[in-house]
Amino acid sequence: MASNRAANRRAEHVALIEAAAKEKSKPWRLYWRTACWLMSELSELHERDPRRAQSACVDLATQTRQFAEALNDEAEKSQ
Repeated sequence: MASNRAANRRAEHVALIEAAAKEKSKPWRLYWRTACWLMSELSELHERDPRRAQSACVDLATQTRQFAEALNDEAEKSQ
């Protein structure tokens, strides 16, 4: 049953990601849809292994923040 749920989540999210990839006028939707899938999987992980989920979330938040800061720095330099 659990693997069936996982397969269903994957199929639903992959379909959304593929649709977003085709939407060239709003490229951020591709990231958003991918992040939604990631959050779904992290939620499932939290049910199985809360410590591992916490660690993964901290790592991902750090990486995302660093990327956002780099984009922000780039924008400030171009102004």
